[in-house]
Amino acid sequence: MRSKTTGPGSRVPHPDETKYPWLRMLLEAFHIADEGWKALLAEEEARRNQKVPCRKGCFACCLRGTYPVSPIELAGISWYVSEQLDDPLRSAVLYKLANFAPPDSCPFLTDGACAIHLMRPLACRTFFVFGEPCKLGQDVRRTEEDMAWLSSAEHRNLAQRVSLEILPYYGIVRHNEKVAAFKRGVMLSVTKNMHEISRKTMAARISAHGPHGG
Repeated sequence: MRSKTTGPGSRVPHPDETKYPWLRMLLEAFHIADEGWKALLAEEEARRNQKVPCRKGCFACCLRGTYPVSPIELAGISWYVSEQLDDPLRSAVLYKLANFAPPDSCPFLTDGACAIHLMRPLACRTFFVFGEPCKLGQDVRRTEEDMAWLSSAEHRNLAQRVSLEILPYYGIVRHNEKVAAFKRGVMLSVTKNMHEISRKTMAARISAHGPHGG
């Protein structure tokens, strides 16, 4: 699946959104998050006079042992692996998933790159460092400066916009109820670390889609 845009701020729907209505919610939420973070990062890079060094090939954050994922994100990953990835990458991911156990690296890290990068969870999409890139073996943590920045009203507003797209997946549809659910922390309550989810459960979700659209 390629990222589909027609210009800044726009998104072209994926054909499978008609088959899986929740996919539209997830892809729209990811799009809002990506566009919002792009703007926030540009402002913060200018303020700190430091660039975000995160690039393909750096994966220290993929070795942390905890990988938060929500049910709708797990559904998206299952769809992506089963219907969008081709072999041998798909088989490599399924093998790692079948043998995954904490504190292993993320099961979707393959040959130093994220096999599901376009469908990576929000926890991964919103994890950045400034200045020097992380080194392998480094304890990757957010700094106090990062935490202060992340607690800003701009970040909370962006998190709410993203959550409002996703909450209908959990049966919360009305706008005022979605806002109230966000403020209650419903999104955090449904999110688990990947090692808390049974490998069999993840494998079953992927198999349920069948290889390539089954």
